[in-house]
Amino acid sequence: MGLDSFWEVPEDTKKPTFDPPLQLCGGMFSGHGEGSFRGKVYNCAIEEVSGVSLYQEQMKPEDVKRIADALAAYEPTEEWLERHNILSMKEWDDLVRMFKGYADVGASLIGWW
Repeated sequence: MGLDSFWEVPEDTKKPTFDPPLQLCGGMFSGHGEGSFRGKVYNCAIEEVSGVSLYQEQMKPEDVKRIADALAAYEPTEEWLERHNILSMKEWDDLVRMFKGYADVGASLIGWW
């Protein structure tokens, strides 16, 4: 089953910007990290590292922060990345940057599948 994940930033809060731009897996209805991403691709890795599943209708900001902190503290091996279908360390770094950026503005994450 597919999962697209969409960021919801609190009202009157500026969305985070990413330089260089994020290059994560997107889908037909999702972007590549800025605004949304293909959650199905990253769920197993995120759940293994943080204990939080992306398969939620609406994830609270505190869970977004929990994921951000867990990803930032984790040091994956090339073998681990390959096993989780993450193509490169750059893709991993973009995943970490995305969660940190949205956690910093108190965003929640909407799941659609």
